[in-house]
Amino acid sequence: METIQLDTFLRQSQTVRKAELQGKDLGVHGISIDTRTLMPDDLFVAIRGERFDGHDFVPDALQKGACAVVVEKTFAASVPGGAVKIEVSDTTDFLMELAGWYRAKELLASVLSTRFRTEKTEQNKNNFIGVPLTLFQLNENSEVAVVELGTNHPGEIARLSGIVTPTHALVTNIGSGHIGFFGSKEAIFREKKALPDAVVGGGTVYLNDEDPLLKNYHREGVKIKRIGVSGKCDYRARLLGTDELGRVRFQINKGAEIRLQIPGRHQFLNGVQAAAIGLDFGLSQEEVKQGIEAVQPVDKRMQVLKSGGILYINDAYNANPESLRAAIDFLVQFPVQPGKKRFLVVGDMLELGEQSQHLHREIGQYLADKPIDFVFCYGEQARLICQTLSAAGKSDNYQWFGEHKSVAGAIREQAAPGDVVLIKGSRGMAMENVLHYLGIGE
Repeated sequence: METIQLDTFLRQSQTVRKAELQGKDLGVHGISIDTRTLMPDDLFVAIRGERFDGHDFVPDALQKGACAVVVEKTFAASVPGGAVKIEVSDTTDFLMELAGWYRAKELLASVLSTRFRTEKTEQNKNNFIGVPLTLFQLNENSEVAVVELGTNHPGEIARLSGIVTPTHALVTNIGSGHIGFFGSKEAIFREKKALPDAVVGGGTVYLNDEDPLLKNYHREGVKIKRIGVSGKCDYRARLLGTDELGRVRFQINKGAEIRLQIPGRHQFLNGVQAAAIGLDFGLSQEEVKQGIEAVQPVDKRMQVLKSGGILYINDAYNANPESLRAAIDFLVQFPVQPGKKRFLVVGDMLELGEQSQHLHREIGQYLADKPIDFVFCYGEQARLICQTLSAAGKSDNYQWFGEHKSVAGAIREQAAPGDVVLIKGSRGMAMENVLHYLGIGE
């Protein structure tokens, strides 16, 4: 992060109610919302979260050398006398406004490349807190920023896009994740549409042409590049096959063969989209191939683990109807030796709202004719998957559990060397705990 002269920002801020800079400008060298990682001369922003309130840590921040603290009016009186204090109506709004101002000042280029010095969203920091912190990573050496924007309520993408001001944007697909907060896929499309709508004039929008809702997106004043498998696409891909772990091989625009290191046929278009953007940024086919083939599965996302001769696929990071169907298809296509078994361990898909019961029953119907030997369900909504399998006459290969430990016990009893176990569920279901009870992973 480059040094911020704070009074320059404060003169135009819409969120600051009162600033006590003690008659001097203030050079801010970093932004902190966590006193455990705060460095001297950082600006400490007291964020109110679900489990912790940053205002409780203001004294600690000052003791560790924070140059100033940003607090909400309700807590302003509790700041020790003599401390440099900025009073705002909402600290999260302040963080986003400051990040947007900083982004407009420092960002040099746009999205995705392995050739350029690149900053990117880490882990799942794609919300009102994470996106500003990502933008604050930019400095004079940054050439490209890859910023992920997430949403689970209407209007969030528009607000985040407003501070990022993207020059390029990729919309990967329109799925059913968080549909409980939106009501329909069409509403999710309207939410995600805010990202390409926010691309600056002359910029580029990349669209998944295989998605029916994205297929017809149009906007004047920007370049639109379509990515898919049809001849009409600007970047056309061809699936060449899969290996024994379900990792795909593909080529794009008849170029070099690229091998994904992440298992799953459903990863095909993700790889294609990354390749297409790299090519659009001027990389050679070989550079794109090198960059994509260097990417390994991250924790809890199609992560392959082996223990006791059994292969475990840890895909417990999250789940929605589309990704769960893709995981089921992956498991069905996964090669096993004769007599060996396939296990699916599935937890609730959360944030589906009024459609939750219907969508879980649909998964049960989808599973009914699949050659999966055992289906172990965990969670109240996943119980509906078992009920649907029962109604379909599948009485021998499914079971519902109320504890992670019990699921692990059933796997220990039923699975044998050569079997494959795939584990998936929404983040709130913490399905990786099943592996922990088996002594696998952290």
